[in-house]
Amino acid sequence: MFGSVGPTICLLLSLVTSTQGISSVTEHPILSLSTEWEVLGPFQIGTRVEATWGADPLERFGGFRKLAFASNVTFTSSLGSGAFVRWSRSVDGKITQTQNYTEADLNFRFNEVDWTELQRVYGWAALQYQAWTRGHILVGGNSPRTVLLSIKNVIEFYIDGQHYFGGDMYAFGKAPVVLKLSPGQHRLDIRLIRDVRAMGGIGDPAISISVQARLSSSQLHIDGEQSLFPDVVGRRLSSPFASIVVRNDDENSVEITGITANDDSGAVIVESSDLPRSVMAGQTRSLPLRITCTSDCPYHIQVELQVKRVTKDGTCYNIKTPVVLLKVRSEDEPFKLTYQQSTGTVGYTMLKLPSLRAGDGCHTYRPRLPIMLLLHGAGVEADNAEHTHSLDDAGQLCSFVLFPTGGSPWSGDDWHQYGFTHIESAVNAAAEWARDAEWKGPQPDIHRLFVVGHSNGGQGTWYVLTHHPDLVMSAAPVSGYSSIQNYVPYCLWHPMDPAIRALLDGTLLSYRHELLLENLKDIPVLQQHGSADDNVPPYHSRLLRHLSGEVDADTTYNEVRDRGHWFDGVMTSDSLVDFYHTQLKDNSTRPPRRLPISVVTGRPLDTSSIDGIRIQALNIPGSLGRVSIDRDNTMGGCSIKTRNVAAFSLHGWDSRCKKLRVDANDIAQTSSSSSEHTLLRRGSDGVWVETRVLSGFDGAWVMGGPGGLDAILRTKKPVCLWRDSPDPAASHIALQISRNLHQYFGLDVEIVDKKVANATTIRIAIGGHSSSQHPLIDHAVPAASVEVLDIGSTPHFYSSEDGPIGAISLVPSTDEMAPADLVIWGSDPTGLGIAARLIPMLPGVGQPDFIVVDKQVMVKGAAGSLAMGFLVPNVTTEKLSWAASSNSFFT
Repeated sequence: MFGSVGPTICLLLSLVTSTQGISSVTEHPILSLSTEWEVLGPFQIGTRVEATWGADPLERFGGFRKLAFASNVTFTSSLGSGAFVRWSRSVDGKITQTQNYTEADLNFRFNEVDWTELQRVYGWAALQYQAWTRGHILVGGNSPRTVLLSIKNVIEFYIDGQHYFGGDMYAFGKAPVVLKLSPGQHRLDIRLIRDVRAMGGIGDPAISISVQARLSSSQLHIDGEQSLFPDVVGRRLSSPFASIVVRNDDENSVEITGITANDDSGAVIVESSDLPRSVMAGQTRSLPLRITCTSDCPYHIQVELQVKRVTKDGTCYNIKTPVVLLKVRSEDEPFKLTYQQSTGTVGYTMLKLPSLRAGDGCHTYRPRLPIMLLLHGAGVEADNAEHTHSLDDAGQLCSFVLFPTGGSPWSGDDWHQYGFTHIESAVNAAAEWARDAEWKGPQPDIHRLFVVGHSNGGQGTWYVLTHHPDLVMSAAPVSGYSSIQNYVPYCLWHPMDPAIRALLDGTLLSYRHELLLENLKDIPVLQQHGSADDNVPPYHSRLLRHLSGEVDADTTYNEVRDRGHWFDGVMTSDSLVDFYHTQLKDNSTRPPRRLPISVVTGRPLDTSSIDGIRIQALNIPGSLGRVSIDRDNTMGGCSIKTRNVAAFSLHGWDSRCKKLRVDANDIAQTSSSSSEHTLLRRGSDGVWVETRVLSGFDGAWVMGGPGGLDAILRTKKPVCLWRDSPDPAASHIALQISRNLHQYFGLDVEIVDKKVANATTIRIAIGGHSSSQHPLIDHAVPAASVEVLDIGSTPHFYSSEDGPIGAISLVPSTDEMAPADLVIWGSDPTGLGIAARLIPMLPGVGQPDFIVVDKQVMVKGAAGSLAMGFLVPNVTTEKLSWAASSNSFFT
């Protein structure tokens, strides 16, 4: 790591530490915030945080940070009367002040805008807007202070001109920015974004944010509120996995070199396989633990860490976690079950066991019972009692009930790429618990899921149904929205070339559940919605019920009259309870789907096999691919028709189809034809052929293209941020990315200075020649330029001669454990900062596989991009290579 030193002698000091920062003996607060804030806005912005792309009209003037308050100066705006807005001052808020802490809860209203009229025309999209505000932090005393800054409900801000992107849009408060501030006044420029999804579409369309500053001390700290420990069930831990979160408030990197249980009895052993663990200055990281109890587990645990500063003197010290009081649960109530993902991240699910008492509905012994998944809505923590007890009135359900997290209270990325990995982990954890705990009842059947969800969890239910239907025995989406595109339309994004809009829409195809309903065939689905729901209007469920009928999907719909979004008993209406018990009492294995069958995907990477049919690759990424199969009596087999499919596989169809005809091509019998698994791909001549080669070049066909930058969230390997440049800007961006991945996904990353084997790598590079070339983007010849090769082998060249440029791109892999690495490059720090905005963070933004940008995106958003598109295997080369798809956009 840059700035690190060689082996040192460890000098152990005894330090008294606190998770609350340092104390002050001064009579006056050392930290204070402005009581009056300068405001400029509002300006138009598109839904689902178009701000990720920039899209800031003030960047035409160098950005808000370059502007000084002037009440007589106006700026054009589509939201302002007369098409302009002007500066103002706001004092609407509440200041909380203590010796070491200050908080400003601020409200910003723009009553001069006729929001009612705008909403009448554009709906909720009209209530999504942006503005800027300026205030100050005042630091007292005579020496620099370590300050933790957390600004909730914002996506970016500047401190004394230094940019911080990512923020804390959903007010998690998990990863504050660590600052070293000298005495005096420090300017805060904060971008205000009104996100309808987070702030609502009913009532006053104000923007409310919270600015919090807290003194700290220059050392490693433990955030006790983020500690994750399993519950105690039957005098034993439900699982051995736990994690604690540490934050390095030092100006130097530190290493965690050891860990012990602070337990005099010796009954508790705490270990971590990830030591030594480096924590960069200012970084927040989670530390996975494995806990073993040699006898009955105590009801409290305290962990002690040994820490070494990465300095010449090698100072060492120990810090202790707050005492963790473990919750003791019985097997008759939901309990917290932790697990460790292959990325190293520790997560949890709540688990409710089926009753073993006679007369409770499950007394008839079955070797296996289904798993019911209850997916929570946005902003709900999975261990919330109202959530975990929402099925209590349903009686005894003959199933295991899991309450997964999705990775955060906002379910990571709406239960999709990252969120679904936590569903998989929760299901596997339940099976492991039943085995390890010597459970006397039926085992959980991990291949029979009954998926139920409310609100955003209802949307997540549709995702599981349309992308992994072979796992689903039944489903009940409650008050769920049909797709993010329908929930708050994208109509007020900056105008853009239709080719760019098509690429963004194509990246988000996996969210368009209404286009994927053919995959639901023969799965019983009960929809429920309140007729008076003003949070997710019932139109969404009505639409999906209507469209399901068009594709012969087995759905029914119950609309609860005069009920809203959430009400007592929403998950246990008479219709739902009857559906639960009817489905769960059926222990038969679902027969194969009735022919004809259609399988549809917008992205092969996140769509599993459906009745043994899996689309592996598309001809044109970003468009729907379809495989339809039916009996063909004229040829004594099955006829398959495809649309926009380059490769697909069949599993278990030999007994159903003795012969195959694909798009009028009879598939020749080969030595592998007797295999249960058949892979078919379209050759360069357009003729379908059967192949058994699943490695090397053909492995690319098996995997298909990534389908968007968020493919990196599907990794099942540890994630490393590789600073491939000594420029301090690379360290700043690495720290920013680390903070954002922890904030929004709880995903831990290690910051390194060289490529690490057996890991998913996010590489950060600046300038010309680099130690490793990206297979698509050549930024070595000439220096500070990029060259993109399209599928026709035509190069597209972009130079930094006219200003900074940046690029972000996946590096595809045929490894199912890690579909892609990621490279972020800038011709200089400015170009790097622009490109780094686009790393996956918030769902619904729509970033394809590669993007080349300059300063125009800061004004125009995605419309200002130089190039973007998807990656496809290049069939013109002898060995595996990738090129830009035919529908890519180039200026």
